[in-house]
Amino acid sequence: MSAGRIVLLVFGILIVLLSFGLLASGGTILAADNAFKDNQGFYTTGTIPISANSAAIISEPANINVNSTWFSMNPVTIRIQASSQDTTKPVFIGIARETDVSNYLRGVSFDEIRGFSRRPNNINRIHSPGAATAPPPTSQNFWVASVNGTGTQTLQWDVVSGNYNVVLMNADGSSPVREDISFGVKIPAVLHGIGLGLLIGGIVLLIIGGVMIFFAARGW
Repeated sequence: MSAGRIVLLVFGILIVLLSFGLLASGGTILAADNAFKDNQGFYTTGTIPISANSAAIISEPANINVNSTWFSMNPVTIRIQASSQDTTKPVFIGIARETDVSNYLRGVSFDEIRGFSRRPNNINRIHSPGAATAPPPTSQNFWVASVNGTGTQTLQWDVVSGNYNVVLMNADGSSPVREDISFGVKIPAVLHGIGLGLLIGGIVLLIIGGVMIFFAARGW
């Protein structure tokens, strides 16, 4: 076998091996994408029970910046689902700017979630005491998105730039708050696109490497 054919064979084998890696990575990403995404396209936490002897449970403020062209054309959607552990009690889910939430809950007891893990259900929170009574959240007009009612309530929001809190309450503003919640996010075609791109790249390299090995073995 000539030196040229040997070089062609070696490069063909290397390219085929590289294609196997791309195919395996792409397949793994697509499988994970399908496994962790529900039928509406949301990656979700599953249901987490949460309770607080407060008038409200709020998220840590999130500073969101979606000024890029990609985000404006492909909005990221968050979904929050909650139901009261007392099935007769209406729940409230709201999203509002941090300054509005801070003013609304001034002097009112609330718990701020700083993080949580799904297994086990471990929630890191900070309690802020207060003696004031919160007006019913349904009577406020500063919410950028909100839902309320009995049973499972679902809030979906296409994120926009700003500094926001998620607020969970009883619809009448009373305490304690005892709810089962889940969080989800939909990011259009990110993981699916990456996985598909790796698969296509792997197939292309497999064909190229196979052709190189063929000609190295047969000669030209």
